[in-house]
Amino acid sequence: MSGKRKKISIVGAGPGGLANAMLMAQAGAEVTLFERADRVGGRCAAIEEDGFRFDTGPTFFLYPRVLEEIFQSVGRDLWRDVPMTRLDPQYRLEFGAGGRIDATPDLERMHAEIAR
Repeated sequence: MSGKRKKISIVGAGPGGLANAMLMAQAGAEVTLFERADRVGGRCAAIEEDGFRFDTGPTFFLYPRVLEEIFQSVGRDLWRDVPMTRLDPQYRLEFGAGGRIDATPDLERMHAEIAR
């Protein structure tokens, strides 16, 4: 950006809004981010009820490569700035009849989970 610093307003502090705010700020813009909720993250939320947790949003954290690229493009390090722990299983699907599947990144184990 050349000349006068551009002012950018972004509505929504979900994954897309946050990523765009980072990229625009890195490019030199003065960024204002608006969010109607009392927290950032948009659809990356969960509902907890009766001891169960239900994710309500995208599972892009299963693919940190995308986040790594965004952070690198603004001179940041995802793994330093946002400490994460690899989960295995990543999540559990519970079925009403007592069945369940533990979703794992290990393909052999995932096939075994589906087969049982």
